[in-house]
Amino acid sequence: MSLPLANVQATDTFQTWLDRTNEIIVNAANNNIVAVQSYADFTANTASVPYQQGRLFYDSNEGALNFYNEESEITLQIGQEEYLRVKNNTLSTINNGAPVYIAGSDGVVPTVEPAAANSAATLYAVGLATHAIEANSIGYVTTHGIVKDIDTSSISPGGTVYLAPAGGFQSASATYPNYPHEIGYCIKQDATQGCIFVVPQQHTFEDFRVTDNVRVDGSMTIAGNFEVLGTEVITTITNLDVADSFVYLNTGDTVTANASAVSGLNDLTFKGHYNGGNNVTYYVKIDSTDEVGSSDTFSWSIDNFSTTEAANVLSTVQSSCFVGVSKHSLLLIPVTQSTMFGLVLQHLLILMLVLLVTEIQVTLVLVIPTLVYSLM
Repeated sequence: MSLPLANVQATDTFQTWLDRTNEIIVNAANNNIVAVQSYADFTANTASVPYQQGRLFYDSNEGALNFYNEESEITLQIGQEEYLRVKNNTLSTINNGAPVYIAGSDGVVPTVEPAAANSAATLYAVGLATHAIEANSIGYVTTHGIVKDIDTSSISPGGTVYLAPAGGFQSASATYPNYPHEIGYCIKQDATQGCIFVVPQQHTFEDFRVTDNVRVDGSMTIAGNFEVLGTEVITTITNLDVADSFVYLNTGDTVTANASAVSGLNDLTFKGHYNGGNNVTYYVKIDSTDEVGSSDTFSWSIDNFSTTEAANVLSTVQSSCFVGVSKHSLLLIPVTQSTMFGLVLQHLLILMLVLLVTEIQVTLVLVIPTLVYSLM
C-alpha cells in the first residue's frame, strides 16, 4: 500500500517535512481524507485507465483531468465539457448522440425525451445524450462539449448541426412550419466515429426584443399584425419610371361622394379601374342645360371631337359620364347633377378620381363653350 507524502518545501527540514507527512497519514487513516498542502501532481496517462467510480486522473491524450462517475460508459473531461444528470422517462432507450429536451422532472432530476423540430413543445434541445440511456434509468446529457462515436456522415467538418423535424440532427436549419434550433458543430465526419461539439442555440422565441438596429438580409414573413411606432420615412421623386405594365394606387375600387365644397349636388360615386392599353385624352363638353337641371346633357370624345363617342347624354341618375366602351375598357361612372355649373365641377372631380386609380396615363379636357381646361 502506498502512503501519502507531504510536498517538500524550500524551508523544510527533514523533521518539518516528516511532521507534515505524519499529519497527512493520520488524517487519511481517521477520515479517509488526503490533505493537499499546496498542489497535487498527477501522473500523465497515455493508456486507458481502468474504470472505478470516483476515480480522478490526468489524461495526456485529452489534456484534461478525467473523472469516472457511476456511469461506466462515459468519462468526464473536466474543464472541456459539461454534463446534465437526467432520467429517461420514456419506454425506449435514448441512443448516444440523440438530441433531448427536458419534459419534466423526477424529484430534482430532469426527465428527458427525444427532441424534434416539428413542434414547439419538443423543440428546445438542451444537448446530446452522451451514452445510451436505457428506459426509465438515470443517464447523462452533454450540454457543452464534444460527443463522440456518432454518425455524422451527412455533415461536413465545421458544418452547423441543426435539430431535425422528425428528431435527430441534420445539416440544414428546419424551415416553416417547423422550428429552427441549432445543436452545435460537426468536428469529425464519420459514420461510426463522428464527433459533434455541442453548443445549443435557440432560434425560436416566444418574445423577441431588440434595443438597437436590426437588419434582415433575406426575406421576412410576418404572420401577425405589423405596427410601426416610430417615424415613417417617405421618399419623394419627380419622375417615376416603371418597367412593369401597371402601377396600382388606392386599390380599393370604390370612391364615395367628394367632401370638398362644390356647387350642385355632391353625390358622386366611382367604381372600377381603367384597363386600357394606351394613353388616352378624354374631351367632355356640355351640350345643353336648363335652369331646372332636368335635361342637362353632355358629349365626350377621345380625339378632340373629330369624332364623338357619345352625345346628348342626359345627366340623370341613370346617365353616366362615360358608358362602358369595349375598345377602351372604361367602366361606368354614374353622375347626378342639377345645374351646368355643378355638372362641370363634378366632371372635373370625377376625372381627377379616375386619374388617381387608373393604371396608365389619362388626360381630361373639359370643353365649355369657348374655354378648354386641361388636366395632367
